[in-house]
Parts: sequence; structure tokens; C-alpha cells
Amino acid sequence: HNYLGSALARTPGRQTEAIAEFETALRLSPDFPYAHVNLGVALLDMPGRMSEALAHLETAARLKPDLADAHHLLGVALSKTPGREAEAIAKFEQALKINPRLPDAHSNLAIALEGIPARRSEAIPHFAAAAQLSPTSATAHFNYGYALAEISGRLPEAMAEFEAALRIDPRHTEAQFSLAVMLANLPGRNQEALAHFEATLRIKPDHSGARQWIEALRGTRR
Repeated sequence: HNYLGSALARTPGRQTEAIAEFETALRLSPDFPYAHVNLGVALLDMPGRMSEALAHLETAARLKPDLADAHHLLGVALSKTPGREAEAIAKFEQALKINPRLPDAHSNLAIALEGIPARRSEAIPHFAAAAQLSPTSATAHFNYGYALAEISGRLPEAMAEFEAALRIDPRHTEAQFSLAVMLANLPGRNQEALAHFEATLRIKPDHSGARQWIEALRGTRR
């Protein structure tokens, strides 16, 4: 039932059936931690069922304290609950103590830390770890680059991460636009910037920021 639920959960439009299978698994084996994890994750996306999701993920973490995914996913649920951000951070940190090689836990911890002004700098090594552990993820490289630029002002390194993101996915809109803005602010690199702004518009024709920059660089705006 747990395996069937997992397969259904990956099938568009069959989330309700997946939940029913996980619930059946737990009726048969109430202390099965993996079914609690899977049911908790499935319930996260269901309107009005956050408290149930939290309960199942908390149960999984209690039943199997060394299950890194249970702590990580509990952190995800807590991060979606107003006022429980500190608890979410603690759960992400706990997951990484168990398994330091969870890229999503690094990424989610970094995003949570980035939202706390006094702890923003702590986010950078976690964005870096997420990019290192997920070398084929354009988003992981983009997030690391954005943090390098916005938090620490390490612009050449940030540009390198945006370029890495675009080698993986040339249609990554945020990476195209962010790299273009950085190039536009460097002497003698307007043509490169224009190429990236134009690429941004090809991906997202209604991107007003890219259009304004193109007009400015071509001299049609002052």
C-alpha cells in the first residue's frame, strides 16, 4: 500500500488515491515511519490539512529519529506554518547532522536563514553545498549566485554561478536576467548584457525589466 501510494503520488491528479493508500498502510502498521512520511508529504499539498501533515511527520521523526528525510520534511512543513520558522531551521539542521549530503535540506535551510537579517551570512555555505551536491541543478547554482551577490557582494563568483546555471538550462529566466544586469553594470560589456536581456525576453516575452533594460542600453530611454 505504501509503494502503491508513492506511485500514485507521482501521478498527476491521483493525490487523493495516494493518501488513501498511505492511510491503509498505517491502519495495517500504525508505526510504519515511511508511510507517515509519505502521508505527511501528500497532505502538505491539500488545503486545510496542514495540521495532519505536521502530525504524521512528527510521528515519523519520533519513530525513526535517524531518518534524515523525516526531519527535513518536518522542517518543510514547519516553514509553511506562520510563527514556526525557528523550529523549521532546527529541523533542517537536525536532518543535516544525520545526513550532511541532503541538497534539498541545505537549500531549504539556506532559504530560511536568508530571511533572518542577523543570520543571512550563514545561508551562503548552505547554498554552496546545495549547488555542489546537485551539480546538474540550474536552480541550485542560481540560488547560490544570487546569495553571493546579494549577501556578500562577491560579484565575479556570482556571475560564474549564473553562467553555470545557464550551461545547464539556457531557459532559466532568472539566471539570464540576473547575469544580464551584472554585465550591464560592467564597463564595455553592454553587448553581452543585451544578448542576455534578449534571451530573457525570448523565454518570457512579458518580462518588463528586460524590456526596459534593452530600451535603456539601446538609447531609446534616458
